[in-house]
Amino acid sequence: MERDLLEDLRIRTAPGERSPRHYHGGVVRRLFLVAGVIMIVTLPLVSERISIPLFTASLFTVLVIGVGAGFLSPRQRWVIIADLLISALAFIVFAFAALDAYFAASAASFFFWVNQTLALVFFFALYFASKTLRGKFFDKGE
Repeated sequence: MERDLLEDLRIRTAPGERSPRHYHGGVVRRLFLVAGVIMIVTLPLVSERISIPLFTASLFTVLVIGVGAGFLSPRQRWVIIADLLISALAFIVFAFAALDAYFAASAASFFFWVNQTLALVFFFALYFASKTLRGKFFDKGE
């Protein structure tokens, strides 16, 4: 029996049950995974710009993002809140790092573009995590 590689990205519902309204956890999960891959792939290329404690923090951040993606569930509010907080914190960190790289070097800096890309990915993750949280807490139609 062949297993679909994207099966874990789908929302599982019982027969006849509809998927939760305003649940965008699959999108947040994909964005987290994309960000983790970007971080893992580019870390060796930008490691000279990161001090030793930040290098370790970067690896820890990839770990947290991967765990956040893996725990995402439409049935657990605490996970939705945690992913919203991860998205917000990561957006702030990478947006500031992009600004710092821009003013220290220029817009042509690879380090700037890596951080800017990650800030954008986490901005979209923040948006979809916010919509999921709004639907979970404020949508009374479910």
